[in-house]
Amino acid sequence: MFGSIFFLYVIVLFYNEFGTTNFQVLKQMVIERRLFDKNFDSLCYMYWIFLFLAFAVKVPLFPFHVWLPEAHVEAPTGGSVVLASLLLKLGGYAIVRFLVQMFPDISFYYSIPVSV
Repeated sequence: MFGSIFFLYVIVLFYNEFGTTNFQVLKQMVIERRLFDKNFDSLCYMYWIFLFLAFAVKVPLFPFHVWLPEAHVEAPTGGSVVLASLLLKLGGYAIVRFLVQMFPDISFYYSIPVSV
């Protein structure tokens, strides 16, 4: 639930800021807004960090992975298979799909700290 709180917060912020949650429209609006409004750039860093925290829990990346061993032990075999085969890969996909596409320069800026 830790990651979901950040994700929900960013969705609400995007809706309040742009009036939509459509990814294709948001991507264009964020890129256009960043070109013309330099004050919006600092908000984009906050959006990126919150989205990264939401997806880092799903990947799981250190130190956000503490839930994973217990989830695999407590889950039945089918649940553990779904967790390992689907859910863990969705976090990585979301990072590439949302963060890199909406905020390419911020993703490049944070690429070294994230990879270490």
